Amino acid sequence: MTILGLKIWDHDTGAALLVGDKVVAISQERLDRIKYSGAFPKESVDYCLSAAGLSDIGDVDCVAVEQMDSTTKPLIDLLQQHGWWDKIAHKTIFVNHHDAHAASAFFCSPFDDAAVMVVDSAGQKAKLATGLIGVETETFYRGDKDGLHHIIR
Repeated sequence: MTILGLKIWDHDTGAALLVGDKVVAISQERLDRIKYSGAFPKESVDYCLSAAGLSDIGDVDCVAVEQMDSTTKPLIDLLQQHGWWDKIAHKTIFVNHHDAHAASAFFCSPFDDAAVMVVDSAGQKAKLATGLIGVETETFYRGDKDGLHHIIR
């Protein structure tokens, strides 16, 4: 199975491709030479696909896109602008920003059980019970054989 992970919004855009047990990843800033690049990561995706012997984004089995906003519309619009949405819409999932951090820490660790803490200046935006828009800054998880479980969000 091939899974393409994308960060397409804001700063530090890039791509990571999992092909079986191999990982190919590159930040867009490494290719366009702009520190903290926020450019759409077409070159990052092309690099990852080429390294894995794939020719087109449509060749991957699953696409995971990092989501920071409470809606996926801006991400879908951006993918449409670059001509990718029609190729990947049926196999795209949107991943909460803090969940992505936690997964990369826990699933790459040698531990079967662990506490995971994500502290970030800005995570996913969400509408609070008060009607205000809040932003995740700290999120706590428990990781075990069944996956990651939110403790406090």
